[in-house]
Amino acid sequence: MKNEVKPITKDQAAMSHGQSIPASIITAVNELLIKNFNADGTTIIFVKDILNLVCSEDENSGKPTRNEVYDNRWLDFEPIYRCNGWRVSFHKLDDGTQFFEFS
Repeated sequence: MKNEVKPITKDQAAMSHGQSIPASIITAVNELLIKNFNADGTTIIFVKDILNLVCSEDENSGKPTRNEVYDNRWLDFEPIYRCNGWRVSFHKLDDGTQFFEFS
């Protein structure tokens, strides 16, 4: 019997990518969700705050650089949180401000 190769689903691709995101990114997002949680159930997390928690410009620090985070698309964590009950949307304002809105 020949092994049949099948295309993966969109959800499988999203979750597989999510498994490549370092724990430090998820830990930072979780910390910021708790810190910024509003009584109405919504939370705004600025990309700069995530990067400030996880990144270093010193390549010998053991922490990723901002370029490494962007190059590896480690901020594409929305599917992980959606699978855990959050509605997540990304926003980029005209002034360059970037943030995630969780509800």
